[in-house]
Amino acid sequence: RSRPVDLAVDDLGRVLVADMGLDRIEVYEVDPGGEPGELPTFEPTCEARGDKWADPTNLTLGESTAITLRVDGVCPGVIPRNDVVLVIDHSGSMTGQRKMEDAKDAAKGFLDAMDLGIDRVAVVGFNQEARLLQELSGNKSSVRAAIDSLSAGGGTDIAAGVDEARRELTGPRRRTDASGVIVLLTDGGSAVAPALRAAQQAQLEGVRLFTIGFGDGANVSLLADMATTPDDYYFAPSGPELATIYRAIAERIAADVLFSSLVVTDLLPDNMKYVEGSGVPRPELSGRMLTWQLADVPLAGLELTYRVEPQETGTWPTNEFALGEGTDGLGQQGRVDFPVPEVVVVAPTPRASSTPSPTRVRAPTPTTSPTPVPEPIYLPIARKDACPKRFQHVDVALVVDTSSSMQLEAADGRTKLAAARDAARAFLRLLDFQRDAAAIVYFNRDAGVVQVMTRDASALEQALDRLPQDRGTRIDLGLEAAAQALSGRGRHGDNLPVAIVLTDGRPSGVGAEAVLRSAEALKAQGTVVYVVGLGADVDHVLLSEMASGPGSYYFAPDAEDLQRIYTQIARELPCRRP
Repeated sequence: RSRPVDLAVDDLGRVLVADMGLDRIEVYEVDPGGEPGELPTFEPTCEARGDKWADPTNLTLGESTAITLRVDGVCPGVIPRNDVVLVIDHSGSMTGQRKMEDAKDAAKGFLDAMDLGIDRVAVVGFNQEARLLQELSGNKSSVRAAIDSLSAGGGTDIAAGVDEARRELTGPRRRTDASGVIVLLTDGGSAVAPALRAAQQAQLEGVRLFTIGFGDGANVSLLADMATTPDDYYFAPSGPELATIYRAIAERIAADVLFSSLVVTDLLPDNMKYVEGSGVPRPELSGRMLTWQLADVPLAGLELTYRVEPQETGTWPTNEFALGEGTDGLGQQGRVDFPVPEVVVVAPTPRASSTPSPTRVRAPTPTTSPTPVPEPIYLPIARKDACPKRFQHVDVALVVDTSSSMQLEAADGRTKLAAARDAARAFLRLLDFQRDAAAIVYFNRDAGVVQVMTRDASALEQALDRLPQDRGTRIDLGLEAAAQALSGRGRHGDNLPVAIVLTDGRPSGVGAEAVLRSAEALKAQGTVVYVVGLGADVDHVLLSEMASGPGSYYFAPDAEDLQRIYTQIARELPCRRP
């Protein structure tokens, strides 16, 4: 992980940046034709540590082992600062049962729990429209007066309230070193789609959104979906609970935490079976992917546990990868990686069956020996994981990320793009071009088809040398170009359409939803989609959802792993039934 610690300017006007995290000096010089890129951040960040282990590590087939993930760490001695917007519903439904008075009292209780020498608070009131009643301020009297000015009446537009708060938190009064927080209170509901879009936009802008449903009329499912994490949604049936909730939120955002929000993902291999109901806390389970959404991870750390049951003998990793990503206690984007433990699995020890000796008796007629009770015996087996004949020929679109990050050097000295070209060439040599065909597709900030579908191996290899390079990572456009290649000239109707997408980064210019829409459209036309994530910066959850199934997503920790993965896919394709 990059951690710049110092910089200097040399006699040639170049900027030298000492990066302790990457253990290197980076040199920047003026590019007259270039455009500004991302600058390294010098803001303080928390240092998270991840550990993971299995217990026991030696198993007999049929037994399970407990997996534990632990995250802890330290943060620099910086007092957390927050810019908070209280978004309060004052629609007509807030008139009865002292709702408006209870909301005002609870909001002022929140204000009393904050340290306005460090934090600042703004107030937005909304009904069918929203108004900023108090800009971000450390003046408690002014904020209290804004809260007291609220009066009930009108309709309810939740999206308008959140958007008005967003404008204050993205405007000139927001401090760059303070965490942005919205605390939304409503007793009703409004149009769902605009409210969700406003919440998603706030979170994309780095704002943490707490939601509070007040009373029986609140749309609790909408508010739960809007909250940044499940733990950031609250329900208050009446005034006393509302006051308690506001105080709890004030304590949470002022607390010293390692992560204010953290999503941990853990991908199991095919030969590890998750034991149902064993996760503590309970994870979300999607195929082989376990996901935990956590809030307010303490500096002292926390542990996640579950059990897996190996499905075959040998020495095996318990997972393919595990990582956590979120916002750290200082409001910066943080990440924690976990090691991959291994277990040794042996077959059960065979028990020899014995036949009792005949019993000697004096009777003239001998008695027969009792029939022994059958017992299981274990015989060795030999597996051959190959299909006996070729079931399927393929039309393959090789979709390659050619963004600027692919020009970075990998561990073996090649650029990542050079390693991708070599892996693609190895893949092409394993195809049967009497029946198979392939196309070459690229994406950066743009996307296109470099070589249409063809059985000409030489043309394909030359196309790999012509891959255009630029900044940007428009994965969605790459998927759309793959759809074009798999439905255009050269397509063979009897062949199975396949796309193999390689990327080393996250989508730029669009959100994950746009990428998934393009992936679903590609799969809807019958295409099998494989996805290969290269390096530490990929979004594993997004890439696994893009793929056609859990077994169609591969993670390459470094570029040297690419050829092995592409070769594995090439050998699997002939055996994949349509």
